[in-house]
Amino acid sequence: QYEYDISEKEFFFFKQKTAYEISACLVGSEMCIRDRLSVILILGLLCPEKTLARRDGYYKEDILGITSANHIYWLDDNGRDWVNIPGQITQCTMIELDRQLHVWSINAANDIFYKAGLRSDWVHIPGKLSYIKAQPKGNGRVWGINSAQQIFYRGNAASNWQHVPGALTYLDIQENGRVWGLNSAQQIFTIDGPNGVWQHIPGALTVLRVTPDGKVWGINANQDVFYMAGYGQPWQQVPGGKFVTLETNGFNDVFAINANQDVYYRNGFRINWTHLPGKFVKLRVLGNSAVYAINSAQQVFRRHGLLGTWAQIPGALNDLCGNYGTTYHYSAAIAAADQKAAADKRAAEEAARSVSYTHLTLPTIYSVQISVVAVSLKKK
Repeated sequence: QYEYDISEKEFFFFKQKTAYEISACLVGSEMCIRDRLSVILILGLLCPEKTLARRDGYYKEDILGITSANHIYWLDDNGRDWVNIPGQITQCTMIELDRQLHVWSINAANDIFYKAGLRSDWVHIPGKLSYIKAQPKGNGRVWGINSAQQIFYRGNAASNWQHVPGALTYLDIQENGRVWGLNSAQQIFTIDGPNGVWQHIPGALTVLRVTPDGKVWGINANQDVFYMAGYGQPWQQVPGGKFVTLETNGFNDVFAINANQDVYYRNGFRINWTHLPGKFVKLRVLGNSAVYAINSAQQVFRRHGLLGTWAQIPGALNDLCGNYGTTYHYSAAIAAADQKAAADKRAAEEAARSVSYTHLTLPTIYSVQISVVAVSLKKK
């Protein structure tokens, strides 16, 4: 008997310490999985790069850059040119809401500003914050910390700030609204929404990152990496290296930087670290597994997960702000590319159906029709 574990991205079949990675683009394909998983027949497409989901044919990645002078730039539809956005900020956080990119930001004076769509004007929001974070898929919910380490919550741009008891220096948020935070003593806390009660989590961390689905990654003062599969689960130390910072997304993609500015990648807890070329000081990982990086010379690079290669993007930046999800804009160029991609995909699918495969003869065949983004098969 087998059980099915549904997730949003790629997945793995584990048996006898062997893992086979199946690309997320195999949605709707049929697989035959033979016992002992010695052979996997895939009637579909293996995608070297994961792509953004479409909505009405228009999509793109969204990334904002901040220069050392606090000027703001948006990487436009062609993915090569930075477009200046009026204003000066030191940090930002953004979410997709009503098919627009909504941006919350803080300037050097800790003033708060909000923008509903990249082409709209900044709106000054009352209050002062030194850190701000929007809830992924949270319909506009945002949390913040001021210079006195006080915590605040806001239901949306039109509502008011609500003071939440406690003191933190950093926080991160799940899609379901659970918040995780660190205080000045490196203690870890979590709360189920603004009206909940803070719970102390054992351990001490200097770096904390939470994926939208609730997986927790952290680094302690000894530069050791730890992983928690979700709220209520124990910490597990992640072997294979020491790191000073890391970034992750909702698809288990984890990129980490060590003290020598070397970059490493892993997918989830069970897969080992893979060293990637390049030296970087900052990373931002988007929801489609694209990663943007800045080196010590403030040069900007982009790659797509483990299979991509670093490509330099013109410009010099001090920081980056990216969206976990996808934001959609009308673009004639994207529409034309989308139509061509759809035609190429249909042609490739036709070609894939004509390919014949040779397999070992093994006892039992399990046939699985995939109708979700990802399905994993585990022995009970």
